[in-house]
Amino acid sequence: MSGSFLDLRTLAFVLMLVTALLSVAMIFVWRKHKTYPGFGLWAFSNFTAAVGFLLVGFRGSLPDFITIIGANAFAFGSIVLSLEGIRRFRGVSSRKYFSLGSILLLILLFSYFTYVENNLLARIIIVSLMSGIACFLCAIELMRKDESGINNAYKQVGILFILAAVTSIARTFLTYRFSDIQDLFSPDTIQSFSFVGTILFTIALAFGYIILNSERTQNELQKTQSELEKLATTDFLTGINNTRKFFEISANEIQRCQRFRTSLSVIMFDIDFFKRINDTFGHAAGDKVLIEVVGICKKTLRGIDVLGRLGGEEFAVLLPHTDIKGALTVAEYLRAAIEKAEFKLFSETVNVTASFGVSGLLDKDKQIKTVLGRADSALYEAKRNGRNQVVLNLDGEPAEFAVALS
Repeated sequence: MSGSFLDLRTLAFVLMLVTALLSVAMIFVWRKHKTYPGFGLWAFSNFTAAVGFLLVGFRGSLPDFITIIGANAFAFGSIVLSLEGIRRFRGVSSRKYFSLGSILLLILLFSYFTYVENNLLARIIIVSLMSGIACFLCAIELMRKDESGINNAYKQVGILFILAAVTSIARTFLTYRFSDIQDLFSPDTIQSFSFVGTILFTIALAFGYIILNSERTQNELQKTQSELEKLATTDFLTGINNTRKFFEISANEIQRCQRFRTSLSVIMFDIDFFKRINDTFGHAAGDKVLIEVVGICKKTLRGIDVLGRLGGEEFAVLLPHTDIKGALTVAEYLRAAIEKAEFKLFSETVNVTASFGVSGLLDKDKQIKTVLGRADSALYEAKRNGRNQVVLNLDGEPAEFAVALS
């Protein structure tokens, strides 16, 4: 399909300039900003492509080995470098032998169709077909699912590679069926469109790589921020809410309960004779008891209940939409569950108990500290009366309360 579309030699030099400039830009990003494994290969792939297109432009002025075999090896190698860069960027093991083998195969085929059988059409078909396959492999690597799934940037660059692959393979078919090209720089519409498409693809791909790198940086910043927030609001040992987070949630729950006139109760408890466990078995054993007690609480409490560690062996439970009777039932259930549990500390099995104080939100209460103060007073009374019991304090002196579970 001959025709006067655009001068191919001019397009080759335009491609060289575009890829060279993009390579410089990506190298600048690589050296000056945070990048990830593989980005350097992407930058170098543009440089490799620029060398290839430069050598193509000197076809007829330099030896064929340089301007035909070398030029196409560099151009195809740029896609192979992109593939290796994608693998590194996604943390996939390298396949350098496959990559080097594919470049060597192209060199051998081009050597045959240059020196044994000089066939331009065959060379165009070979490089187009192999480039299309390499682009499909790039798309597959980009759209491969991992533990984080596939984000939009991966999809977009993957689609770009699919379009490039389809275009390249279409060039193979169209060249074979319709092109009668005898010289690379003779007017040919198919090859002109191919060169223009390569220019557009190269520009879009460079921006795609930068977006991929930028998005990963943004995701890492968000992940770091989330982890810092978690560290600031989570008890490091048990993984539940720390004092700060517990009070923050409680303040919101008080406002909600007072607005909608719903009940709210609080339980405070701590483990009896916890110091004795630490002194006898060591702090690691004490930590193990705390973690297992939290596990017992999580199995018992509802999803809307809020469990927090206020310090040491002292815990608090916020029970939204729960009246005093319900809170006493929950506290007694937790007390019995802890008492029945067996804690394996090294070679010994130990039983522990806990004391509980319960109180509820009153109309006059403005802060959770007031409710917790009453619950703490009830907890102290439970300790003074012999431990391993539940005590209620509504508004004043605490009173013992026993709950029989049927």
